[in-house]
Amino acid sequence: MSISDISDDFFKTYGISSSQFFNTVRLGFSHKRKLLATTLGAKFGKENVISALMELGLSPKARPQELDKERWANLVLLLTPS
Repeated sequence: MSISDISDDFFKTYGISSSQFFNTVRLGFSHKRKLLATTLGAKFGKENVISALMELGLSPKARPQELDKERWANLVLLLTPS
């Protein structure tokens, strides 16, 4: 995945840190051909990930390459405690 047009303003807009964002994205892409519920579920809980994906209008069987950077940011927000 290539992420372009991302700056500190992007992270401020979503109220997340760049490390939260990139750590979650890295984890999501850590295994080939895996579902986000599986790769992120180990850290955040599979049911929490499925619930967050559905809240974003995504399938529980979503794969990391299906999300754009805005959806990744929203996913981080939903999975990270305030």
